[in-house]
Amino acid sequence: MKTFRVWIRQFSEDNTPFGDLSRDIADDSEFPKKNDHDTILEYLRIKNACLACELTFEKAWSDYDSLQ
Repeated sequence: MKTFRVWIRQFSEDNTPFGDLSRDIADDSEFPKKNDHDTILEYLRIKNACLACELTFEKAWSDYDSLQ
């Protein structure tokens, strides 16, 4: 099973919110390695991510989770 970090990389070239999120994650050396929804959401909140980023993450996680 791919981790979320690995799964989201497929969107890195897309000009979409998923693409933006993918690039942000790739550029963030502190992004959680733990493959856990709540851990990642808490990290985004600690980093003061905007609401659009949180909503994009929630949609991306839902898509990712449905494939598992």
